[in-house]
Amino acid sequence: MNFSGGAINVTTGDTLTLNGGMNWTGGVNINGPGTISLPSGQTLAMSGAASRGFINTATFNNAGTTTSNIGGSQLVLNNSSIFNNSGTFRFLNNGDNISVSVGTGTFNNTGTLEVSGAITNAVNNVAFTNTGGTLASGTGTLNLNSDGSHSGAISLTGTAVNFAASTHSFADSTTIAGQLNVVGATANFGTVTTNGLVNFSNGAINVTSGDTLTLNGGMNWTGGVNINGPGTISLPSGQTLAMSGTATRGFINTATFNNAGTTTSNIGGSQLVVHNSSIFNNSGTFRFLGNGDNISVIVGTGTFNNTGTLEVSGAITNAVNSVAFTNTGGTLASGTGTLNLPPAAVTRGTSPSPVPASVSTAAPTASPTARPSQVN
Repeated sequence: MNFSGGAINVTTGDTLTLNGGMNWTGGVNINGPGTISLPSGQTLAMSGAASRGFINTATFNNAGTTTSNIGGSQLVLNNSSIFNNSGTFRFLNNGDNISVSVGTGTFNNTGTLEVSGAITNAVNNVAFTNTGGTLASGTGTLNLNSDGSHSGAISLTGTAVNFAASTHSFADSTTIAGQLNVVGATANFGTVTTNGLVNFSNGAINVTSGDTLTLNGGMNWTGGVNINGPGTISLPSGQTLAMSGTATRGFINTATFNNAGTTTSNIGGSQLVVHNSSIFNNSGTFRFLGNGDNISVIVGTGTFNNTGTLEVSGAITNAVNSVAFTNTGGTLASGTGTLNLPPAAVTRGTSPSPVPASVSTAAPTASPTARPSQVN
């Protein structure tokens, strides 16, 4: 079917099945309230530089391949219309996006939503549900700017699937393969396992009460943003949480972080805050890399429990400041630098290595001015 002008209307309770596919070349609409079905093996090819839409409670079931090459325009899902993607939706042109201009719209993905080429595309203000689907940036960028609900075994391919805005919720038992980029969105996690690298530069990560976010692929934490409880974040042995940038950041609101891997701090003399009754349990290695970096509290109380290694790397000075600090059979290592501990630090058991003279419980010397505006 070739559709270039006029309108297509499908009546309520009825289905238009496109067994030969469709070329949709004009800025015109397909109207419900009926259903349009594209079978597996068929293609809906959208072309021409004009917005077009499924409107008036239309439902489109894509089991084939839908391609978007519409000159940076929108595919709109208006007036409660729904796009169910169990096949492939492929962006071919820079700037093409899926949006709503009137009322509400929904995009449900159980298939593949992908970018083809070095281009940038977006899912904007539709209600986005991804259930065991694949989100693929290829050599381009896929920005998820709408509220999203995610569950099942999710696959992220490419390095630029960006959770860029709005709120994305990840249900219990979700597993995520591939690189997850939280670059502006609020990401809410139940009990979830990430099996690829997590890049966290902006927005917020929240873990709900009684749940655990397990970072099987580690994390790069590059911005002055927070990881919020009251749930638990777990870094397994062999994985790394690398903190960089020059901004204070924190585990807050009764978050618990269990570090069995390696956490590194290279944050320009800023603070890792552990506050609002949050807890950092270190059974692995916490390594200071930046001079003046320190562990502190700004609001309420915080706890750092060490059964692993807390160490300074290089000729720098670092401190554990106002947290409740407990060292139970752990190692405190200054290397060629200095590690200052709070006067009330509690050590239990036998440290597996001698405490160097440059590990001090005198008043801390690395205590930059707190920046409460950066940590809530």
